[in-house]
Amino acid sequence: MTEPITLQSILTILGLIVAIVAGCTAIGAIIKWITGVHDKMQQWDGYEQKMHDLEARMNDHQTDIEARLQEIRAEQEILTSSMLAVLDGLQQLKCNGNVTKAHKELEQYLNDRAHH
Repeated sequence: MTEPITLQSILTILGLIVAIVAGCTAIGAIIKWITGVHDKMQQWDGYEQKMHDLEARMNDHQTDIEARLQEIRAEQEILTSSMLAVLDGLQQLKCNGNVTKAHKELEQYLNDRAHH
């Protein structure tokens, strides 16, 4: 025997359908939120990797700069001692005036640097 369809049974079926749709919508929203959080976490991981790479490149540049500065200091030391030798030679050849002045200034500079 079949029971007659009543308004109450129709409303019960509609209520179940609404509840199922609402539940699916809520589950979809939760999944979407979790996916968004996961994407943000992956994005931060990407930023951390980029920062790590940038720090490594900066360290490499710093090492290159320090090596170049050492080369420049070595060159300056050779040039300075060469200038002092040239000025000494000119003084031995009895060149005075600016040669004597430059020689004294260079010696003073070297003495000042040696004490600092």
